[in-house]
Order: sequence, then structure tokens, then C-alpha cells
Amino acid sequence: MKNKRRWYSWLLFALVVVAVGWVVYRNIGEIRQYDFNYNFRFILLAFAFEVLAYLAQFRIWVSLSGEYGLKAPVLKAAKGFFVSQLGKYIPGKVGLVLVRMDAYRGHSKKKIAVATGVEMTISLASACLLTLVGVVSASSLLPAYALWIAVFGFVAILVFLYPPLFLRIINFGFKLIKREPLEKSPPFKTMLKFIFAFMFVGLLHGAGLFFALKSLSPIAFSQYLTITGVYYAAGLVGFFAIFAPAGIGVREGILMLVLPQFIAEPVVIVGAIVIRLLMTATELLLAGIFSILEKISQNQK
Repeated sequence: MKNKRRWYSWLLFALVVVAVGWVVYRNIGEIRQYDFNYNFRFILLAFAFEVLAYLAQFRIWVSLSGEYGLKAPVLKAAKGFFVSQLGKYIPGKVGLVLVRMDAYRGHSKKKIAVATGVEMTISLASACLLTLVGVVSASSLLPAYALWIAVFGFVAILVFLYPPLFLRIINFGFKLIKREPLEKSPPFKTMLKFIFAFMFVGLLHGAGLFFALKSLSPIAFSQYLTITGVYYAAGLVGFFAIFAPAGIGVREGILMLVLPQFIAEPVVIVGAIVIRLLMTATELLLAGIFSILEKISQNQK
């Protein structure tokens, strides 16, 4: 059964990649003929915003994990965090948790898993809110149901994060796998603080996509929030598509489906590829830098 699920996952992933590849192939002629206004300064700016977004996300993780008593030296925690980001490229997202468990040796694996789960849930709530902001800013361009989906998703996650309910759901899961129950979760006010902190991270990632697109063609700054909202809506779909490592293909497909309503399709196609490359390059760079720094720190002891 497990081998069948894995086979289905890879089949779905292949179908998504083929579908996105077909969109690119179908528009290859238009892409070649399009008069791109290349501006590599905006590419560098997009890369800088990606780096800032990941560094800000790490700072939030340090604060959030501290709520569960997870402590580690800064370089070790940074190495664990940024290397764990590469775990997203393993279908099912389990690699992210496994790498963090290695970074926090000596701590409860349950607490590490719960802290990571809370981080994911809070990031989903912030993504829903950013999607809502994007939908409102482009209400004339998107169907009405998109607004209600964003509102419903955000409210549902807020209800899930309400501490008494959150503890019941988490502990029910622990009971099924015969683990000790979790005693407490961060206060609701703290949860909300992390949601807005993740929104800041989202605005940085949105700026990365905005400048990646702007490096190819003139785009008004008034479209920034809409682009960010669409980016995070695509990210939400990519997150739940567990068959796609790091949402590869799914996120790009949604961007290519929605953004051409107000941005030239060749720009969207190339921009979606560029931001994926920049995001992956940032993850590899930060994982490499902090792995080296942590290694040097260990050798000096």
C-alpha cells in the first residue's frame, strides 16, 4: 500500500510538471517574440528580499520554538533551520521535521514536531490573510468566491489555533500514536503575534516575486499586494499538494493561471521560473553558509 501511494504521488507530480511544461511550450513562440525589458538590478533586489524573508523566518522560528522550551546555539539552530528547508523537497514534507530533530538533539521529539506543526499552521493562517489582502486589492479582477475561500480558510485556522481546541486535536493525535499528551500550547495572543510576524515574511517573499516580474517588464507598484496575494494563494495550493516537493509545478501552475489576467503571460511564465530559481538558490546558499559556520564553530571548541 505504501509503495502504491508513493507511485501515485510521483505520477501526480509528473502530470503537474508535464502540464506546466506544456504551458511553457505552448507559449514559447510568444516568449521569444516578447519585448522583455531586462533589468538585472531588480533581479538582485528580488534575491535580496528572498534572503531577508528567510532570515526573518528563522528569527520567528527561534522565538516560536522557545515557547516549547527548544533551545540550541544560534549557529546550530540556524544550520538546522535552513537545512530543514531543503527537506521540503522530499514529498510529504517529513524531511523538514527530521532535520530539525537532529538540530535539537536531547530535546523531546514530540515538542519539535509540535513546534514545527504550529509553525506550519501559523504560516498557513498568515498565507490565508495575505491571500485575502490580495483578493481585496484585486476584487475587480478575481471571482467573488475567491474572497470567501480566503475568509473561510483564515477563520478556520484561527479557530484551530484557539489553545483549548488546538490541545484537544493535537493530544487526540498523540493518543492515536500512543504518545504522552502535550501539556500546554502558546497563548492565543502569542499565536496572533506569530501570524502577523509571518505576514511580514510573506510581504518580503511577495516583494521577491514582484521585483522578479518587474525585472522583465514595467509593472506598477500598485500591483504589489495583488501579486503577493496570488503568490500565497498559489503557495497554499502547493502546500496541500503533498505529492509535489516544495510545491514545485503546482505553485508555478497557479501563478501562470491567475497572473496573466493583469500581467502579460510571457512575463508571468518567465517570472515564475525565475522566482523558483531564486528561492531555491537562497535556500541552498543559506543552508551552505550556516553549515560551514557551524562546522567552523565546532572545530574551534
